[in-house]
Amino acid sequence: MKKIKENMYIQKFIELWNIPRYRSLLILGLYIIFFTVVIASVRSKNSSIDYTSNKKMSIIQNFEQMNNYQVKVTIQNEPDRTLISRVYNNRQIITYNNKNYYYDGSKLYEKLDSYIETELMLEFDIWRFTPLFIKNLIDKGKLDSKTEYANGIIANNYVVSIDNFIKDYSNDEPENNENISITTYQDKEQIIKVELDLTHIYRMQEFSNSSDYKVILEYSLIGEISPIVVNIESSD
Repeated sequence: MKKIKENMYIQKFIELWNIPRYRSLLILGLYIIFFTVVIASVRSKNSSIDYTSNKKMSIIQNFEQMNNYQVKVTIQNEPDRTLISRVYNNRQIITYNNKNYYYDGSKLYEKLDSYIETELMLEFDIWRFTPLFIKNLIDKGKLDSKTEYANGIIANNYVVSIDNFIKDYSNDEPENNENISITTYQDKEQIIKVELDLTHIYRMQEFSNSSDYKVILEYSLIGEISPIVVNIESSD
């Protein structure tokens, strides 16, 4: 305690404090220092929050723009079915039931001697469920729940009206109060899986069965797919 009192800076402070005019200046200076520290702390906290928010936002933005990947699609119904699609710039090579198909963004072709325009008899055109299509649906829905797993995976479940799905999928104008659900699974870098529960829409179809109808898309080889070049048979 004695050493503190003998400190020349402390002694000078005490001398100035005992002079009323300087005491006011010292108090003002202490207030300035206090509020400077508080403001700096708040800014630092807000900067940290913004960084976290931007990081989360970039994951969904990267997913929306993803256009080079492989996706395994599992249709959970009766019976279950699986197809594999390699995607490069809106073009897809699809393998289903040991046959290859090509989707150019608007039409589907089957590979015979060359690729010939065809139809694939599935309940939905699964190849149209691109990241952009899914992101647009999410934007029109609302977040229903969020689950964080011990392995770091985060699952976000969204509720989307059937009306919005059908408008985006077929440009129809339905009037339906039911919803579908979309669940995205992401790690620290990207969305790795999406589940669409289309049961309510599926059961609106004439030849549906009593089973649920879910589409599971599992992404891999992101950014590793080579350009897709195919020969399309001419209609001439």
